Amino acid sequence: MGDRWVPYAAAALASGACALVMGALTLPSSPNGTDLVSTLQAAPDRWLLASAAFMYAAFALTLGIPTFLRLLTKRGRGTGQSVPQSSPSAPSARPATPRC
Repeated sequence: MGDRWVPYAAAALASGACALVMGALTLPSSPNGTDLVSTLQAAPDRWLLASAAFMYAAFALTLGIPTFLRLLTKRGRGTGQSVPQSSPSAPSARPATPRC
């Protein structure tokens, strides 16, 4: 496949993290529920900005996940994304497990 996608995934990861912080900072906070409802009625644009930032952060962080697979030394062995290192002509060292 190549390594051309790594800078784009890293940029998506960084922008997703920034959007997550921006959404958390713009989210109004209040000590009790009644103030929260009054804040929602008084400033709905802050809630809209926070929800849009969280949606973008979720999308960008999802696109940036392959960057972590590139940083791992065993290339995703713990995440189930590892590629077998054997050559196509060599037989598999593990016996095939039956599918249920």
